[in-house]
Amino acid sequence: MQLRQIFLLCAGLLAMPVAADAADLTLKPGSAAAFILKPARAASADTTAPVTTAGPTVSGTSDIATSLSATINEAGVGYYLVQPAAAAAPNVATVLASGTSFSMAANTANTQNIVGLTGSTSYLLYFVARDTRNNVQTAVASVAFTTLADTTPPITTAGPSIPAKSDTAATLSATLNETGIGYYLVKLATDPAPSVASVKAGTPIAMSANASASTNITGLTGSTNYIVYFIAKDASNNWQASASQVALATDADTTPPNTTAGPSVSATTATTTVLSATINEAGTGYYLVQLDAAAAPSVATLLASPNNFAMVANTAANPGVTGLTAGTAYKIYFVAKDASNNVQAAVQMAAFSTTANPCFSATNSAHASAGRASYSFVSFAWRYLANGSSNDMGTLGTTTTKLRQTGANYFIIDASCP
Repeated sequence: MQLRQIFLLCAGLLAMPVAADAADLTLKPGSAAAFILKPARAASADTTAPVTTAGPTVSGTSDIATSLSATINEAGVGYYLVQPAAAAAPNVATVLASGTSFSMAANTANTQNIVGLTGSTSYLLYFVARDTRNNVQTAVASVAFTTLADTTPPITTAGPSIPAKSDTAATLSATLNETGIGYYLVKLATDPAPSVASVKAGTPIAMSANASASTNITGLTGSTNYIVYFIAKDASNNWQASASQVALATDADTTPPNTTAGPSVSATTATTTVLSATINEAGTGYYLVQLDAAAAPSVATLLASPNNFAMVANTAANPGVTGLTAGTAYKIYFVAKDASNNVQAAVQMAAFSTTANPCFSATNSAHASAGRASYSFVSFAWRYLANGSSNDMGTLGTTTTKLRQTGANYFIIDASCP
């Protein structure tokens, strides 16, 4: 506080002006005083941006990191933005909006560790500062640096682990200290450990630096012990020297398989068709073909059917169905069970009809040429016979005969054919 001028009046006499602090003034009894107080002059507002007195500089640069150092003449906040050297230089507003901020003490070298860089890469680090009164430097400072070549394999900082599992699936999780690719291989616990090369040829997982990467493992069998082997490489193809592993024991399988596609039929002829069905796990399929009007069978009836076939998880099974009758409406019933004998609760069905036996109307000689009839010289004349049935078609090659095919290379004379 500034000194105040004080004028003392004692006994009606004007004293000489005395400069004093109010706290220093003592009056005697019977005295009188008058004060004229002048307010202290207000401090001027801070409108000056901080000055960078040292830096920005970088040091300790490796293949994936570097250290920034900068000094300003007053307390404030620094902002830095790292870009590839070929990128356009940012302005002050961009560095403030997109850069990383950090507190800065006055006249002290302030450092920041910068990670997540790529080896053998040229960068520019841009820096700007503001003080506690929000005065911002008007120009962006920069420093160039190049990371070293990456010759260090990635480090698995977390995992591999199995955070979730069921009877047929599991989740694998792992974290690397740099961007790379992980590979995993699932083996039965009783199998010999795979070679490093085998794990490298496993299933890939894209992995970001310092972020947990997860993937779903499917197609497992319930109540089974497995070992999941894991290895990783970075973006510079530096491989980990050995594979790590995590044990996996799947839950007991109590869930029936799901039919994910079908049942359906295709390629239907007069006497055959092809069944198609897909389930979500390995198991066995059962089918039964009945006339369209027949009552639907139960699950137990299908399980007792001799018509069963192996099914691979998530792969269409296509057993052929034979012995059908031409021009007939049918229903094919299907049910499945998995390797743990969990059976589907409901029978599934697909309706279809076989095609009618084909008819052929042609001269006898044309039938013979097409392989539907044969001829031989009998009793001084050529005689034509239908293949299979040996129906007599007469002796003249020019006679038109209607034949119906009722089987493989089996033909009968049928006047009702169109």
